[in-house]
Amino acid sequence: ECQLHPFEALYERHAEAVYSLAIKITREANIADTVLHEIFWQIWCEPTSLPAGENLMAYFCRVARGASLQQLRLRNKHNQLSG
Repeated sequence: ECQLHPFEALYERHAEAVYSLAIKITREANIADTVLHEIFWQIWCEPTSLPAGENLMAYFCRVARGASLQQLRLRNKHNQLSG
């Protein structure tokens, strides 16, 4: 059996929850995709950004919520400027 790279294992374990929370908050698949990719890209680039000793699911929920709200703010700002 092939072992997953630690990053892949982390993604497999938490991506669905991150995406689900992002879609609940944003109600838009493209924004939820952006949130998902943003969060895991940050971890890929800077693995030390993961908190040591904190419950990872709680961490991902907190970060996904913040990133989702930020994406909504950006979208609303863009809509105001273009409309």
